[in-house]
Amino acid sequence: MGYILITGASSGLGSEFARQLAAEGHDLILVARRRDLLDALAAELITLNGIMTRSFTVDLSDLDAVAELAKTLKTEGLELDGLINNAGYGLLGDFSSMPLEGQLGMINLNVTSLMAVTHHMLPLFTQSAGNFIINVGSVASFIAIPSFAVYAASKAAVLSFSDALGTELSERGISVSTLCPGATATEFMDVAKIPKKAMKGTKFMTSEEVVKESLAKRDTAIVVTGGSNRMQVNMAKFMPRSYLRRKMANRRKGILKRKTAKA
Repeated sequence: MGYILITGASSGLGSEFARQLAAEGHDLILVARRRDLLDALAAELITLNGIMTRSFTVDLSDLDAVAELAKTLKTEGLELDGLINNAGYGLLGDFSSMPLEGQLGMINLNVTSLMAVTHHMLPLFTQSAGNFIINVGSVASFIAIPSFAVYAASKAAVLSFSDALGTELSERGISVSTLCPGATATEFMDVAKIPKKAMKGTKFMTSEEVVKESLAKRDTAIVVTGGSNRMQVNMAKFMPRSYLRRKMANRRKGILKRKTAKA
């Protein structure tokens, strides 16, 4: 039996994936930048569930570090039954006014690193039945969003890549699922610099709810969590893209105004 590797495991959806998979009895490889949080999580999981864990402090935006991680796992004979690509971030603001470095960083972590991790880890997968990959996308995967342009584009790339990869890996018995949550109560809002008061009226799902639904449907190609999010995504399929862009632009302008007022 192999491990399940989780990136961005130190908090948010990543740590919740770890908790729920540990409760299922899976051994875990936890990857993130914050060693103190990783160690605390590993100790918690071992105490509560009696599983085996390995923790690695890695900056996944460094592709050499990703390659080195894969080399270490191979050298130590660690095999995988699953992979959860959760690491990523978003930034809210107009493309032309935000620093380019942070926006390219989104592409690097949300897309390039995700692909690099997947490519390096696939040779480590066991031949066990039920092996899986979960790539964390977003409801933003389905539509261009002004003032969230790069983030939405990165998550659209994750969805397209995962959808195609799932077909390629089906012969190996590895399912690929894209998790597409909507607003979720995690650190994401803080990193994106969106005060919660600026999202007044938005219904947030908990990390526990999102992860529970994702794992229950881990062999499903696209998982949009929450009934209201599924309804919005399905409705968007029948709306003109020009209308959706205007709608999203007006909504983001309102958020940015409230954000500025609360700053």
